[in-house]
Amino acid sequence: MAVAWGNMIDAHCRAYDTLHRVYDEKGWESPRVSYNAINFCIYHLDKLTTDLLLARRNGVARSDLPGYIADSKRSFDAEISKIPPVAKESFTGRRAEKALDRFVAFYLTPERLKNGVDAIYSSERDDKLDYIAINYYDPFVRHLPKGPSIQDLREGRFHFNQEPWEQVLNPRGLPSVPTSVRHLPQLV
Repeated sequence: MAVAWGNMIDAHCRAYDTLHRVYDEKGWESPRVSYNAINFCIYHLDKLTTDLLLARRNGVARSDLPGYIADSKRSFDAEISKIPPVAKESFTGRRAEKALDRFVAFYLTPERLKNGVDAIYSSERDDKLDYIAINYYDPFVRHLPKGPSIQDLREGRFHFNQEPWEQVLNPRGLPSVPTSVRHLPQLV
């Protein structure tokens, strides 16, 4: 998983650099390159990629990435903790969410995302994002698990998570989104 994630960051960086280089060579107006964030309450599944792509823009040396990520995770977690839940929370869902948070924090490190981090710091361009697109529903992963319904079983679907169209909307958490991407100079 970490190798694939690092490769996706590497591919994004290469695409970003190539698009900007071609537009510069052609004398065209600068392109606007983004990627899509899903807005989960788990930093490493949501904001880590954004923070890595913005690290050079923010003047973060490669050797300072662990501290930068730890600081950003603390800030992100503090912002997420302000969001009131809109669905009933289960003990199991909360425990699973905490376990997932610990697992991905251990697993998705700059060292394990080496290809992506190499691409960020070897590029001639500091920028890797011009804006960010966001999908926002309910940021709490604890609300996603669900057992298959009788209809699911009849149709042979054995999903143990909500489909995107089944997710509860949490409008009270929407104001946290711009704050959680505070490193971007502008949002489009």
